[in-house]
Amino acid sequence: MGNSIRLYGRSDGAPALIEAWREDGVPEVFPWPSPRAGDMAIFLAAWSEAPTGWGSRPLRLTLWRVRGRALSATWRSAEIYPHGLWASQLAVKGETVFIRYELRYPGWKPGCDVQSEQEDTYRVEPGTGRLRLVTRQLFNGWHRELQAAVTRFFAAQEKRDAGEMARLVPAARVRKKLPAGLAPETACDVHNPDMPRVAQVAASAPGENGRRVPWTLWWGRAASGWRLSDAAPVLR
Repeated sequence: MGNSIRLYGRSDGAPALIEAWREDGVPEVFPWPSPRAGDMAIFLAAWSEAPTGWGSRPLRLTLWRVRGRALSATWRSAEIYPHGLWASQLAVKGETVFIRYELRYPGWKPGCDVQSEQEDTYRVEPGTGRLRLVTRQLFNGWHRELQAAVTRFFAAQEKRDAGEMARLVPAARVRKKLPAGLAPETACDVHNPDMPRVAQVAASAPGENGRRVPWTLWWGRAASGWRLSDAAPVLR
């Protein structure tokens, strides 16, 4: 059962309930400092759900306008982020909203560090009272680019697309030693900040008695993008 927000105004000089509603999560209300002409109040309602366990939580934002006894939404985050918003930071200063959130893309893995995130800054648009995106900053964009190449690689191998494999694995010696049935694993990618153009991705291949054999894929960032530079089974 979710929590609720109850909005009160005045009727005949006495407090009166204007609206009450309930949603999943815990609400937090940020009053707008300067309501527009004709508005009794403007406020941003933030509904946060249970944390993921790695620093983010599902978040929904709605900017509400109160005129008389009428309540209307002028902006909803669900319309901007239709696939969900998993925020690691939210800050509201005056009429400016900062949101830092996960980018969930093919190859994204729960709980791993240094994956791609974005920070969006919104400010009120004069006249409409809606929030307008004014800046967007990408963090660790290399990981989304890497995983785009990794996703293409596994798809090409499964389809036996020789042309795509040659583009993603330029060295013939590396292509020759790739086993059939190679598949991605859920282990976090390894990336050393001192070597930003190199990354390791975990995979596995069929082994004896139905077991999977772990492999390491070494990727390097070239002018044409991320390319597989080497691969080998993990020694035990």
